[in-house]
Amino acid sequence: MTVFAADTNGEFNAEKYAAEELNTWAEENGIGVRFENFHITPINDNISDAEIEASVRSYVEMMKTAMDSMSIRVTPLPTTRATGTYTASVESMIPAIGWGYIKQDFKATVSSSKISSVSLVGSSYDTGFTLGSWEPNYSWSEISSNKQFCQIHMKGTINYLWEGLNISKDCTFLDTFKASGSTLVDSTYLDWPD
Repeated sequence: MTVFAADTNGEFNAEKYAAEELNTWAEENGIGVRFENFHITPINDNISDAEIEASVRSYVEMMKTAMDSMSIRVTPLPTTRATGTYTASVESMIPAIGWGYIKQDFKATVSSSKISSVSLVGSSYDTGFTLGSWEPNYSWSEISSNKQFCQIHMKGTINYLWEGLNISKDCTFLDTFKASGSTLVDSTYLDWPD
């Protein structure tokens, strides 16, 4: 039985509903995207509460279907740009709707299958063609306690129109790498030891 998010008055809360439904679905299905800070507003004042609710429910179901059918589970595509310089790259088809990637360039010092440092180069950016537009907020990196893995987190805001609504949400994309000799190779967040 599905329980829908409601505010304290028992009314439908579009932002809470979208965040709870999509985050729960992504977590249960191994999708490496986190949805936060939804802002959903009608394009004009003539849209009724019932139309807003129907549009939000339609949007959430579309996102679940798209996440399932696009099989975006663990699809890191790092690109070696030069010795020690890499690009974290995560498909953004969901939630940006379309074909694209969110990327972050970074440098890593790797020796004897151990990572000693990671530093980000510039801001995250999007490539490809999507309905949503990407605005980078910030990125950060982590090195596992055993020094064999690193993760690049790319947080930003995706904005787009959906059935009479302006939808904006913060999303954090995650790419994981493993040290192999003196370089980094593909890994998954499921391999992260910490």
